[in-house]
Amino acid sequence: MTSYECGSLTVAVAALLISIFIPLSQFVYAKTRRTSLRIIPFDRCPLLLHFGDSGSALTFKFSLACKGKPCIVRSIRACVKSDSLPQTTFLWESLMPIGLNWANAGAQLIQMNTATLAHPLLLNDTSLQPLNIVFLRDDPEWNVLMCRRRELLLGLNRVSDISLASDGSADELQLRDLREQMQEKSLWTAGDYTLKLKILFDADGEYEKEFKFALNEEDSNLLSRNAVLMTSAANQTNYYSAMLNVS
Repeated sequence: MTSYECGSLTVAVAALLISIFIPLSQFVYAKTRRTSLRIIPFDRCPLLLHFGDSGSALTFKFSLACKGKPCIVRSIRACVKSDSLPQTTFLWESLMPIGLNWANAGAQLIQMNTATLAHPLLLNDTSLQPLNIVFLRDDPEWNVLMCRRRELLLGLNRVSDISLASDGSADELQLRDLREQMQEKSLWTAGDYTLKLKILFDADGEYEKEFKFALNEEDSNLLSRNAVLMTSAANQTNYYSAMLNVS
């Protein structure tokens, strides 16, 4: 075999090995990559605590960073606990908009809000997804109270009857009892809390991160006082929400 033939054979073998090695290395690299998630809360008051028609709930604004490999977020859960509150799990219910939309109506500005039901999210590699998520919990006892509230309010001839009813009337006594039961169902009492976000992604992936926040007495009382609003007007929706920072 001449030197030319040996050289040609060497080049052909090298080209064959390279053609096999490059796709193989790409396949191994893709298989060994792992999804890395990171939660970055917004700077200013990312956490809102609610107590309204849906009971005790919370809204959390954060960005979800994905790196290493694309993934599908199947579910996001918020677990909250404190000295006075055993660990309570909230499931994501809806995705609120990040931006604010406004419209002019004469001399007034009207804010237009939209929301999307929570659904699986596709996160691409090296991406940052801002989220504004409302978390609710399944509370059958609260649903019973809301049904009772609806029946009491519908049983009155007009909304003003609630405020005009005498302290000794049957309607006022029932409403007062209902308010007390609603206030007892509020989870948001003054104290220090731990909030754990758990993200379930792909088939069996999990990512968790803990945050701390504190609720003062004033905010707790204002949240509890929403029960009065819920039993004072059939269409009342402007309930107080506590705006808090996390650490």
